[in-house]
Amino acid sequence: YARPVGDLVQSGDKFYFMCEGSGYVSGYVCEFDISSEIVTQLISLEHETYQANHSRTGGSVLVLGNLLYATVSSGPSDDGFMFSITKTGDDFTKRLIFRGTANGRFPEGNLIAQGSYFYGMTPEGGTQEQGCIFRINQDGSGYTKLFDFNGSNGRMPKGSLLYYNGKFYGTTSEGGNYGYGIVFRINPDGSGFNILHHFNEFDGSFPAENLIADAGVLYGTTQTGDINSDGTLFSIHTDGTDFTTLYNFDYYTTGGYPYGSLVKSGNKLLAMTHHGGNQYKR
Repeated sequence: YARPVGDLVQSGDKFYFMCEGSGYVSGYVCEFDISSEIVTQLISLEHETYQANHSRTGGSVLVLGNLLYATVSSGPSDDGFMFSITKTGDDFTKRLIFRGTANGRFPEGNLIAQGSYFYGMTPEGGTQEQGCIFRINQDGSGYTKLFDFNGSNGRMPKGSLLYYNGKFYGTTSEGGNYGYGIVFRINPDGSGFNILHHFNEFDGSFPAENLIADAGVLYGTTQTGDINSDGTLFSIHTDGTDFTTLYNFDYYTTGGYPYGSLVKSGNKLLAMTHHGGNQYKR
C-alpha cells in the first residue's frame, strides 16, 4: 500500500491509520500492533470505488467501540463516502454517500464525534460548491447540512473541526476578505457562524491543518504566507482577539510548509514541515 495519511489513532495496544490508494483503489485502512510491531491491512477499498484517479483518502480513522469510521474521496457517486468496519476489517458498511451540491464533495478532514452525532466538513460541494459543514447520526441517518461556504465567508475547508467549550472552531484554506483563508466559530446546531480572523497573506495564508486549543487560545499553522512565504504558526483567542504570529518558518533553516497536526506538550508546541530544513540540498 501507498503513503500513510492523517493521524495515528490509538485504541488499546493498537494504532489505526489510513494509507493513500492509487488508480481504482481509494485507500487502505491499516492496523499497527505495538507489541509485535506488525502492520496489518484491514481493508482495501478498491472493490468499493468505480472511478480512477480519485484516490484521496479522507482524514484519520475514528475509533468508537469496536468500529472504525473513515471517509474517502471517491466511490459510487465519485464525490466520496463515509464507511465503517470492525477492528478486524469485517462488516464494511457505507454510512453516507456524498453527492456534491446536495451534501458535499471530497471529504478530507477528520470526522468528529460529539454527543450522538458525527460532524465533518467537505472542501467542495454544498450549495455554492465552496464546501460545507455537516452533521450526521452515527448510524449514517439524519444527515443535516449545517453551513454552506460561499467564498466571502471562506471556501475549501481542508482541516478538521475542533470542539471546545460548547462550540466548533475551524479554518478554511481560501476565501474571506482577502482570499487567503479564515478562522471561524460555529455552534453545533449550525447557528452563530462568526469569522474570527481573515488571513491577508502578510500574516499567513492557506491554513489547511487542524486547530488545537488551550486555556481559551487557539493555535494553528498556515502553509504559506508572511515574511518568507514558507508558512506560519499563529495563535488567536476564541473570541477572535489577540491574533499573533508566533513563528515564521524559513525553508532553508527551519523548514517550510508546515504539515500535519500541532501537538502541545507542556509549554511547547510541536509541529512538522513538509519540505526544507538545514539539510536541504539545492
